[in-house]
Amino acid sequence: MTDKDFFSKEHLCSNVSWNYLQTKHFKSINRQTMPSVFFEIIGLFAKDGNYNLRSCYCMHNILYIGSYYNKQENDFMLRYNDPIHQLTVARVQFIHRRCGNMTELYEILKKIQRKYKMDNICIENVNTDEMANWCKKNGLRKNVDLPLNNWYWK
Repeated sequence: MTDKDFFSKEHLCSNVSWNYLQTKHFKSINRQTMPSVFFEIIGLFAKDGNYNLRSCYCMHNILYIGSYYNKQENDFMLRYNDPIHQLTVARVQFIHRRCGNMTELYEILKKIQRKYKMDNICIENVNTDEMANWCKKNGLRKNVDLPLNNWYWK
């Protein structure tokens, strides 16, 4: 599979795995091990963790990245190609906060959304006032029809 057809409708319900990378058998992240559409996101989380990636994988329509620095961890999980054709940030935590990382991540996600014609970007389970304020500031709207605290960008 190439990046070109990565977000196509045919891939929507498949369980295609690109790769599973962990530090004990980390070789490199390249076009053979990971779709290049995620390189910017991986770079952002690697930088946030001082380039100490502990795991990075893309499988079953989930991108997961984790790194650590000074006994702190960052964490990111993105679901894509779900039945409603949206990007869902299921988990996000940065080591370095209030320095533009979330805004940079959001801009990357908006580029992916436009390029692959995804319907929405969803930030799932916004549980802190800090994150709710960020969502409001960046034009996301809370879905009042669902009991979950999800915010959307269309």
